[in-house]
Amino acid sequence: MPMSKSVAVYDAWCDGSYRDAHHRGGAGWVVRHDGALHEGQQSLPPLDKPFRPHGSDIAEITAIVGALQTIPTGSLVRLRLDCQNVLEWMKAGRVTARSKGDITPLQNAFTRAHLLAQSMDHVELIKVSGARNELHGRAHVLSRTASTSPKSQR
Repeated sequence: MPMSKSVAVYDAWCDGSYRDAHHRGGAGWVVRHDGALHEGQQSLPPLDKPFRPHGSDIAEITAIVGALQTIPTGSLVRLRLDCQNVLEWMKAGRVTARSKGDITPLQNAFTRAHLLAQSMDHVELIKVSGARNELHGRAHVLSRTASTSPKSQR
């Protein structure tokens, strides 16, 4: 359902980054409302071996959580992300990962994001392609920075 252009909408761009080399993820987001921008990022702790295959998805979902936490409950939201499977999970309301093994951290992150999305009046999910959009590009930079190993930041 498209949103009315006459209603104030929160626009959000979310991106997650996971680096296999040091098993760290990062999330970045940009939220725009009434011309004002809010940026945020979060570094994720290194993942234990069984959870590493889900690192990128956990980082992307963490970005969604970060963005939605900055938006008042009951708002109209246009949420942009570039991770197709996370977009599909958000639309379906459940994780449909086919991975064998423990997906507990993935499921926990998803549950937080899904509950926050449900607290909004409406969330329109929009697939974006990479960092082509300037604000999604900024979310990408924030996520990459947040996923950098502490030793690399020196």
